[in-house]
Amino acid sequence: MLNIGAGSLRLTLDMLRYDGIARTRLRKEDLIRTFRTYHRYPLYSTPEALANIAGLQIPVLFIAAHAGAEAGFLLLAQQIMTAPMTLLGSSISQVYISRAPGELQAGRLAEFTATILRRLMQVGIAPLILIGLIAPHAFPLIFGAQWIRAGEIVSLMVPWIILQFLASPVSMVLHVTGRQHWALMLQVTGLIFRILPLLVITRFPEGSLVPTFIAGSALFYALYLWVIMRAAGVSLVGRVGRSFAALLLGLIAYGLIIVFLK
Repeated sequence: MLNIGAGSLRLTLDMLRYDGIARTRLRKEDLIRTFRTYHRYPLYSTPEALANIAGLQIPVLFIAAHAGAEAGFLLLAQQIMTAPMTLLGSSISQVYISRAPGELQAGRLAEFTATILRRLMQVGIAPLILIGLIAPHAFPLIFGAQWIRAGEIVSLMVPWIILQFLASPVSMVLHVTGRQHWALMLQVTGLIFRILPLLVITRFPEGSLVPTFIAGSALFYALYLWVIMRAAGVSLVGRVGRSFAALLLGLIAYGLIIVFLK
């Protein structure tokens, strides 16, 4: 609350200090026209955001209710994996959203999106795989022996986090191309992918809840990435296709290594 509140306060103060001319030109008619032009953003983005948060938080509450400590291990693993990814991904996302409308008007959105995806693969995949390989051994040393399960969960999360790392920075393409309803349907689908399998898996041992949630999240982001590429017009041939083929082979090799190490 303090973090978001401080940011909003700073934006308000900057507006009052530097945007005096804009405020004097602000008219009710302009606000109404702008709202009519961009009404799809609040109409679809609000339930989209709620579905996104629900898809992340409700499974954790569900796991806590049925498996106790597993939820704590999952939360620590999520914090460790998402913090650096969010830091780097948000910076790339800001670059993408600032340039994407111009690239769309120039007819280069597909090429621009493909370039961003290739760069994300180049800078992010290897470090995430490395973290996944060393986490089961590093967590007991850093957090204590009782947190080794969190390290094991990190190693399972790598495919999910890689797909999320690729999809999230370019996800605004759905808004740039006027497909806000696609974004809403995707987040609702993600909510189903994460919660429905948990409802089914409760008949099995408690330890299967977290892997089920992780698998559902990975499938969701694979679908998310495919829809984003379709919206941007990115074709899975040429350099992009080869990059994704290499990614798939890398994830298969990673899975085999994880199984072998166990």
